[in-house]
Amino acid sequence: MLHDLACPSCGAPGLEPRQPDGALVCKFCGHGYSTDGRVPCPHCDTLNDPHADFCAQCGKKLKRSCPACGFENWAGAEFCSQCGRDLDTLEIITSRYAQGFKDTLQQQRQQAGSLKAGEEAASQKRLAVMWEKERQRQAEMAKDRSRQKAQQNMLLIMAVLVGAAVLCALAGALVFLNLR
Repeated sequence: MLHDLACPSCGAPGLEPRQPDGALVCKFCGHGYSTDGRVPCPHCDTLNDPHADFCAQCGKKLKRSCPACGFENWAGAEFCSQCGRDLDTLEIITSRYAQGFKDTLQQQRQQAGSLKAGEEAASQKRLAVMWEKERQRQAEMAKDRSRQKAQQNMLLIMAVLVGAAVLCALAGALVFLNLR
């Protein structure tokens, strides 16, 4: 375990992962140590690939989502490295309870405008994407219609030519029969 390892710099026991990236540091002298980019599991201290979702030793999650912004943080982090919010959901719930209903409601009312604006912007972006797809679909349909119209015109010309050839053949046959 990392907590049992002695620091090569000061000799004190207790290497621990630093927040939020999980790099190893001595908890007494603060000296940092290379882990070759690997991240220690906050549950069993096993060094894992930084892109792993679960520990290779104990199988527990190495990342957890921020309840505020959804950013994936190292499981040992106390605060979100994206928005800075506290990652302890229980702490958030108890702080809301301690804050009281009226204060919590007031805070939510203050945040409502920015949330609504963000949702409106996201909605407009999705709508723009849908309109662009519809424009592309309409353009493709117009190409298909013009291609179909060209094919119909070609078939009509072929039918007229075949009809003209048949009429010429009939006229030639009549002339041949009349001359006999």
